[in-house]
Order: sequence, then structure tokens, then C-alpha cells
Amino acid sequence: MAKTLENMKKYGPVFDLSVESQDRVLSRTFGEDINEWMLEHFIDRLNAECDTLLDNGDYDYLDCEKCRKLLVLLSEEETQSLPDGIQEVFKILKEYASKAIENNTGIAIEM
Repeated sequence: MAKTLENMKKYGPVFDLSVESQDRVLSRTFGEDINEWMLEHFIDRLNAECDTLLDNGDYDYLDCEKCRKLLVLLSEEETQSLPDGIQEVFKILKEYASKAIENNTGIAIEM
């Protein structure tokens, strides 16, 4: 999650949060099992709703508008039926998307 976009580097047309220092971004890394679950059960819906192009090994940046769509998508999920590790990922995605909206920035997702 970008804390600020001031002087933020870009990778093509999107902000590249992966090259920024910890004082400029908040980040979390999850294991391969989380990545596999997300690819099998969630990423296609995220791509459709948020106009992203995520797949295994891909990176995309979600601006404020896409973060709003992500929050709606995440709120539609039944958290009780999600595996424990995925519940944690969704909680963090909600937190980061909400903060990005407050900061008028965005979040990046790398699969």
C-alpha cells in the first residue's frame, strides 16, 4: 500500500511499489499456498471487477477507484467459509485498500 504517491516510480503506466522504501509503503508477503488459492478462487473475479491483469507472476497497481471495487468484492465473500490463511489475506487487503482510499493512493498486488 502506498503511503504517498509523491515522486513514486512507475513501471510502465502503473506505480511500482516494489522498489520503494518501507517508509513509503506498507507490504506483506504470503506463501505459495496462499498464491495458489488466490489464483484458483479469487483472481479471475478481481480481474473482472477491478480491470486488472493478474495471473501467476504478475504485478498490478489498484488506484483508489479500483480499491473501492476491491472492498465491495471482498465484502461479498463469506469469511466463515474461507480457509484461515485466506481470511487473514482478505483482512489485510481490506485494511490496505481502506488506507489507500484515505491517502488517495493505491495498493499493488504481485502474484
